[in-house]
Amino acid sequence: DHQGAIAHLSKAIELDSKFVNAFYNRGSAKYSLGDYRGAITDFDRVLELDPNDAEAFYNRGHSKHDYGQPKSAMSDYGNAINLNPNHVGSYSNRGVASSSLGNPLGAMADFDKALRIDPKHSKTYFNRGNLKDALGDKKGAIVDYTNAIRIDPGFYQAYSNRGLSRSDLDDNEGAIDDFNRAMEIDSTQANLYFNRGLVMGRLNNVQAMCMDWKKAALLGNDNALNALSKVKSSGFCY
Repeated sequence: DHQGAIAHLSKAIELDSKFVNAFYNRGSAKYSLGDYRGAITDFDRVLELDPNDAEAFYNRGHSKHDYGQPKSAMSDYGNAINLNPNHVGSYSNRGVASSSLGNPLGAMADFDKALRIDPKHSKTYFNRGNLKDALGDKKGAIVDYTNAIRIDPGFYQAYSNRGLSRSDLDDNEGAIDDFNRAMEIDSTQANLYFNRGLVMGRLNNVQAMCMDWKKAALLGNDNALNALSKVKSSGFCY
């Protein structure tokens, strides 16, 4: 109950305006609720009280990135790394920010560094896989997604993205298998049905394509709605 936690922590802060852990935990709760601006404000206060808190820099950076401030987030990740040179999450997240700012070489260097520190960091394999895929290295991306899955078998996003990379390499059966596995973990993700439908259409399995796109549309996927509208005008998917 994040809302309840925020209320409780706010009362604690009223009693002690220098209660560092209360600000930290309230910032984390606000982040979990998507209140990134509020989380940043709380982590600001933590760092005013303790300028050497690497985790606070990391979490503020994460909040800033999700709030749409990747450059400022990179500065926070850098500060976290200065305080803790083995802070894997900061290297990995800084890599994501670097990639979003058009610096793939810097991003790759950060991902590689994170994995040298912790070769079992599944999120970094996933992030590096995304970068490799974007750079056209589909086979390299598949290797990274596979490593992420090996470490975390419940990582449905890695299955999903490996499916996309396999689809781009015309490995249609492999792509379908990955989308199926991702759905076994989380059957509520509309993009999985839409993407599987694309592959089914490529295989001329129109019935399966239509079923997947209808499911995706029910789950709110606009691409599926548009696709259905187009194929219906050609006499399919009624």
